[in-house]
Amino acid sequence: MPAAAQPPADNPAENPAKIPGKIPGKGDHVFLVDGSSYIFRAYHALPPLNRKSDGLQVNAVLGFCNMLWKLLRDMPPDDRPTHLAIIFDKSEVTFRNKLYPQYKAHRPPAPEDLIPQFALIREAVRAFDLPCIEQGGFEADDLIATYVRDACARGATATIVSSDKDLMQLVTDCVTMYDTMKDRRIGIAEVIEKFGVPPDKVVEVQALIGDSVDNVPGVPGVGPKAASTLIGELGSLDRILSAEGEPEKIEDELKASLTSLEDRIAALAGEKVKPSSAAQVGKILEQKFGQTDLARDKKGNATADTETIERLANGGNEFCALILRARNLSRVIGGTVAKIVANKDLAAMSRQLVLLDDKVALDVPLDDLAVHEPDARKLIAFLKAMEFSTLTRRVAEYSQIDPSDVTADATTSSGGDLSSPSPLAGEGRGGGSQQRSDSELPPPP
Repeated sequence: MPAAAQPPADNPAENPAKIPGKIPGKGDHVFLVDGSSYIFRAYHALPPLNRKSDGLQVNAVLGFCNMLWKLLRDMPPDDRPTHLAIIFDKSEVTFRNKLYPQYKAHRPPAPEDLIPQFALIREAVRAFDLPCIEQGGFEADDLIATYVRDACARGATATIVSSDKDLMQLVTDCVTMYDTMKDRRIGIAEVIEKFGVPPDKVVEVQALIGDSVDNVPGVPGVGPKAASTLIGELGSLDRILSAEGEPEKIEDELKASLTSLEDRIAALAGEKVKPSSAAQVGKILEQKFGQTDLARDKKGNATADTETIERLANGGNEFCALILRARNLSRVIGGTVAKIVANKDLAAMSRQLVLLDDKVALDVPLDDLAVHEPDARKLIAFLKAMEFSTLTRRVAEYSQIDPSDVTADATTSSGGDLSSPSPLAGEGRGGGSQQRSDSELPPPP
């Protein structure tokens, strides 16, 4: 079973002995796990699981361990990591808090039965012999951004194990995201589907719409559709912000674009079309494009709702794609640009808050994340102490070790030692506390 090398130990409890590193290059695959985000997802996604010996809630620990095992052993051989690390947030002020003191200020505290699991999850990472990385002054996302930039510059590919929208700005031909819980890859097409713009424009959209979870203000009254439409049509936020004093020039540009779109739509339809008319669009789709599976009004005439138009547009229907674009463009004409210009300072600051820093001076170099073989007995000892019988059996079978020959790790924390900093609190509330065996849980994520 592979795992990854550890950096030099500033804190021996966090970093085991260093294994010689390997410079990643062409053909290598770097995996970066967004540990802080995954802890909360595992906690909320998995049913409650209490350790029988002391009743401690350990569902997030189990979910985390199952995820690591999946990455290390269950991935296809040609898609396994050659370099791997778990990246955590460090609970202290970052440069974003200095820029905007209210940043993440209203996040609720973590559920009480999750807090003891933070230290245990770090122990789990060490049991797998994986780097457990966090760095003062930066969020996990900034470290991930720097690692993937470095990996791609060296010719390797990178996978970010997360579904967090804030990391989607990093997706490229070289970088994908992987949601282990849904076994779903997130590439450029999936980012466009979510934000309406390619990954390199995601920051521009986020700067306008803000983020209520992280308390990023954005521009009041500008939603996702309006933001993606404006960025898509104008190319950048700077193009809008530079219009201070003369937003009408951009309005005129948008009106000209709408007129051009309407002309293209008319050419395809063979008649002048009112994009907002579901009845007319439905009639054209039926008569001109042969669509017969359309909804009908009370008179039996074809009609096309937004969902139908989006489905056809996604299927390659140019007429529907232009209709959607014209509808969205018409909604932002008449004040949205002026609203953004009037709040240009908020927009500019919000962009700084959501833009990830990919040039962090890393304490742990990429080379030190190289995969190596861990101590299987040490891992089994940890899993036995956690009472994860199913995963203990799987690891033992793979390692050809009789688990009865391994003593449970008596030093495994009860969860009461919170000396390890906890990740920043996430959303939602914790689950209940009924006792269940880990074998009763859903298959590993």
